[in-house]
Amino acid sequence: MTLKVRFAGDFAQDRKVPMGIMSHTLFYTEKAFERAYLDVQRNGLRKNEKMHSDDYARAVLLFENIEYSSVGFKFVELSSDLIPSVNRLIKSLLSSYEKAAQEGDLKLSDVKEQVITQRRILEARGDSIVPSYANFVENPGGKILGDFGDRSINKYIDQAIVPIRKHEGDGIIEFSMKGDELHTFSFNAFIAERFGKIISHKTLGEPFILSATLISADNNLKAKVYNTISRRQMNVFFSDLDELVYFSPFIGRKGEQFQFIAAPVIESGTYDVTSGDVYFLKFMG
Repeated sequence: MTLKVRFAGDFAQDRKVPMGIMSHTLFYTEKAFERAYLDVQRNGLRKNEKMHSDDYARAVLLFENIEYSSVGFKFVELSSDLIPSVNRLIKSLLSSYEKAAQEGDLKLSDVKEQVITQRRILEARGDSIVPSYANFVENPGGKILGDFGDRSINKYIDQAIVPIRKHEGDGIIEFSMKGDELHTFSFNAFIAERFGKIISHKTLGEPFILSATLISADNNLKAKVYNTISRRQMNVFFSDLDELVYFSPFIGRKGEQFQFIAAPVIESGTYDVTSGDVYFLKFMG
């Protein structure tokens, strides 16, 4: 198993890389690897999953050598047990990278426009067609294409390539990863910009009826609720301040349960069904 990070173009003039760029990219590459490691070890990554001291002791990549054709850093695994983590890292990147590397315009819809569309469908069909949260968990719909860990891993890789988007020139940051197979992901300014848009794009999944109690609400079009079925905290987003009026009677009454129709916020084709963010569609009482 190997993981190589290579800097080329005007990022590596005279085989020298600015310390700020190098340290930034290597730091977030390590974070992406840790997310992949946790996804394998926990049999699925959940929101706000943390590394523990024994995880840090096992998830160690060892620096092996610098390659001077450009400026590259090669790391090898401390243990062959980490090969599945590298495979997981590769798997999370493949789809989004391939889309980013394609030519042509990205067609990414606005999430608030999707809220309007969802409400129109609700008005036309009625509330009776909306499944419960429990039924949603059993059948989350075709828009959720990947595992939730993909989102977290890709966000760290996206941070690792920030220097490309902030730099004017022909700089390249390239990742070569070999687990069971070798894959290379080469980011220039064009691909890095598109990758960031793809992995941060939000779409709404099929709505469901959520039973919850209120934790907090504020004027930033956001509330925190406790999902009484999953027993996890969730963020609820609103289209405008007027919608918060439905939740206001429950401020300070944390044990009182209410129901509303929500749409899951899917990022990069992934969603944590236990505690993922939702958009408010309709209050039910």
